[in-house]
Amino acid sequence: MELLVVGRNNYSRFGEEVLLKVVVQAIPTYAMSCFKLPTTLCNQIESMMANFSWGSTSFGNSIHWKNWNSLCKAKIHGGLGFRNFIHFNQALLGKQAWRLLEFPNSLLNRILHHGYFLNGHFLRAKSGTCPSLTWKSIVWGNELLVK
Repeated sequence: MELLVVGRNNYSRFGEEVLLKVVVQAIPTYAMSCFKLPTTLCNQIESMMANFSWGSTSFGNSIHWKNWNSLCKAKIHGGLGFRNFIHFNQALLGKQAWRLLEFPNSLLNRILHHGYFLNGHFLRAKSGTCPSLTWKSIVWGNELLVK
């Protein structure tokens, strides 16, 4: 059985950009809105995207003419508009923190309130001694919200 491998020569530069933005950046979005992804995972995904964008082959990597941070800038500022996964992850978790502020009677807010910030305000809440992954993630997003 033969494995069909789609080479990068089958895409135009615009096709590659759309593929990376619509598929690769969209897949982890739900997980990123619930949990803080490890920094190493975010860096690995960005590295794979950069290698694909610059034409990595089985013989080695091609030259990366710009670093990933400059490709993450908006197009109007000379970048390609890719997302920095770490910043995007924190922004999505900040959005969850904002929802906790906006909807104080929600089930999630009531559960977290009784578990983590019973005697204080959500914006001043800390991780605590034995926090869940969800709570640690929301606290990390809350840091951005406070800024």
